[in-house]
Amino acid sequence: MRSFHRRLAIIFCGFLTLSASTGLLWAYAPHLYWKEDYLKPKHAPSFRLLSEASVRAEDALQSARDQLTGSIRSITLKTLGDRLVYEIRYASGQGEHSWLLDAETGQKLTPIPDSLAIMIAKTYVRNTPSVKLVRRLWSYKIRGDHATVPVYQIIFDAPDHPLIIVNAESGTVLEDEDDSRRFHSWIMKLHTLSFFDFHKTLTLIPGLGLLAMVGTGLKLYWKRSC
Repeated sequence: MRSFHRRLAIIFCGFLTLSASTGLLWAYAPHLYWKEDYLKPKHAPSFRLLSEASVRAEDALQSARDQLTGSIRSITLKTLGDRLVYEIRYASGQGEHSWLLDAETGQKLTPIPDSLAIMIAKTYVRNTPSVKLVRRLWSYKIRGDHATVPVYQIIFDAPDHPLIIVNAESGTVLEDEDDSRRFHSWIMKLHTLSFFDFHKTLTLIPGLGLLAMVGTGLKLYWKRSC
């Protein structure tokens, strides 16, 4: 039994050390490497007076009914980048979506133009780095969700390699990545062993190893005490 207990310790030592170290890095990420302004604007966004809207809400709703198939849930007048827009939320067979209309010209804005996506993304990046690459993805899986949406990936030329992902339907910023955030994602994957399409399933390995070591250790203690 003593030999078996030692073999277990040798076999699972790496998994348990990995689990402990990545767990500590995950728990203390805000104090060690993760910046606290994640998904927060780094520059004050521009604001427009709602009274500047020349398109009435009723006309915006009618335009949405003419062009959309689904049930309209809400309409909101807001500033997006340098534009005043109506956001119409509607439900279709594929879930809930956003549809944008320029509140001054009546022009449809979904999908948003890349120039507007860049303007939105720039408010989430420190300083004023130049844009390195703009990539359009038609189907992007939202982190922590099963839904897929069209997005813009906007990469900036800066030392920490910031990347902003903007929803092409609504103009919402979905992800705000840089080197520290990517390191944090890697730490989470290591801790949960989420590789090769396994999502936390492989954590059974260190878990069962620890239980086996506890069991053999208790048995050795019971034999010694007897």
